[in-house]
Amino acid sequence: MKIKKVLLSLKKAVMPLALCFTVLIVSLSLSENLGGFFYKVTLFSSVVAMPQGAPALFSQNKEPEKQKETSSQTVSKEEVVQTQNTETPSLSQNNQSQIAVTPPENAGKISEYAIKSSETSTKIIKYSGAYFSNTSNKSNSDILKVLKQSPKIPYTEGKPQVLIYHTHTTESYELNDLGYYIKGSSSRTTNEKENMVRVGEEIAKKLKEAGIEVIHDKTVHDYPSYNGAYQRSAQTVNNILKKYPSISITLDIHRDAIEQSGGVRVKPTAVINGKKAAQIMIIGGVDDGTMDYKNWKENLKFASSLQVQLQKDYNGLTRAVMVCHRRYNMHLTDNSLLIEMGGHANTLDEAVYSGELLGTSLSKVILQNRG
Repeated sequence: MKIKKVLLSLKKAVMPLALCFTVLIVSLSLSENLGGFFYKVTLFSSVVAMPQGAPALFSQNKEPEKQKETSSQTVSKEEVVQTQNTETPSLSQNNQSQIAVTPPENAGKISEYAIKSSETSTKIIKYSGAYFSNTSNKSNSDILKVLKQSPKIPYTEGKPQVLIYHTHTTESYELNDLGYYIKGSSSRTTNEKENMVRVGEEIAKKLKEAGIEVIHDKTVHDYPSYNGAYQRSAQTVNNILKKYPSISITLDIHRDAIEQSGGVRVKPTAVINGKKAAQIMIIGGVDDGTMDYKNWKENLKFASSLQVQLQKDYNGLTRAVMVCHRRYNMHLTDNSLLIEMGGHANTLDEAVYSGELLGTSLSKVILQNRG
């Protein structure tokens, strides 16, 4: 008899709990198809049916689930931001991601600022509002004489005039404006939507809009082997020049890589029309007498015209032109330049935006100096 009484008491205590959990399970199942209202009603009913003390227990058991759900949402946000930004992220999206994401343990520091020229430096030449950093063996006065001359840009109507190519095609950028980078991550990719090809496409687009015929070569010259990239790209340029002798401008589009001590990556950034842009640096190679670079003055004239136009159109977008003893492939033709579009700490959208700005100013230079 005592055993029967105990079993009966347990039955009375367990039945309400079993009933409410049964109702709750059914409600969760139906709510997927019937919506949140039904779920709320059945949830309230199940709580009311619980014996005394059970609602508090239910609340305690749900708290860990809330914490887990919050953590899951944070991870999802990071994934959504990364997915959105693999194409062409907007500045607002970048700002949101910067606020939302907490730097992981393997995060490296990024120092973001606009690189400016010191007017007190004896190496800096200022001409027509633009800056040139002269580290060559030529005097500032000799270089200035060249800078003041206009370039000659031959033109054949209806034929390609500009060649855009990439010696280091796989150079790439950060996809998100997070304020840090992941240590050990690669700053190179063969994905054309994320490397220098994407930036070159934006430059070509603006030139075409201005009625300038462009060849954009997308050949990968630095993968799988990095060494010998300039020899391979030189062969590409020579082949294209033979096929299209009307080309009078060649542009090798790169991005820079600037690091401070401790692995801090510098992010050279300018704000143009309210948007972040990767700062641009033009290389103006000078022959030191041993480089077989006889046309360096023609290229420096072109660099000067473009630098002055960029400064006029977008104040602060450019770093000083690097006037130095470097040839790269600029000896292959007149009006040949190597241009650095930001650095590896800049974002892809910042570099693409700079490509748009560069293309706009370059179009003006070409149309003003056609002959």
